[in-house]
Amino acid sequence: MEEKVDRRVIRTRKAIQKSFEELATTHDYHDITIKELAEKANINRKTFYLHFDSIEDLVNSYVNEVTQRLVSLFKQRSFKENYEHPGQNLTELISLLQESKDFWSRLLFSDEYSFFTRKIERMVAKEMTQSILASFSINRDDAKLCANFLIQNTLSTLRFFINDQRNTDYDQIQNKISRLNTFGISTFLNKFSSGPQIENR
Repeated sequence: MEEKVDRRVIRTRKAIQKSFEELATTHDYHDITIKELAEKANINRKTFYLHFDSIEDLVNSYVNEVTQRLVSLFKQRSFKENYEHPGQNLTELISLLQESKDFWSRLLFSDEYSFFTRKIERMVAKEMTQSILASFSINRDDAKLCANFLIQNTLSTLRFFINDQRNTDYDQIQNKISRLNTFGISTFLNKFSSGPQIENR
């Protein structure tokens, strides 16, 4: 009996999530109501509240899911290995985005959900900081700086290409992100310049 209840709970939760994913691709975040979501999932409002406290709580469940998946990706290898072979994690991240492209693009890269994206960035950067410290002998502030740069640059560059919609060559996107994360803009500009002149003050 308990197994049947568990399956019913899982089915209901999946129905809520599927309905939200469909609504999120066509509605602004603040326009999605629990009433409309419940009707689309073929449940009543009371059933919705058995699973989530609010629409924000539902979106936060995706934030936690994405964060856990991203953290699990870079924890499969040491940060040093990830840094030396950045394409491995990017391939897996892009595969995640392609699972439900319209929805994940909306959640991660639209202005409507930018508050939630920042949450993901903060949570992933916190875990990545620890990974960096385990691989390199640098101070915590520098590790935090590197972690925040890497996660923000990766997501903002993906956002640039996905919102632009003219370039869906993921191999090329992956290559550009890897170059930016590893060498900054120098690989794009060095053929035109001898590089920056940094003054010590």
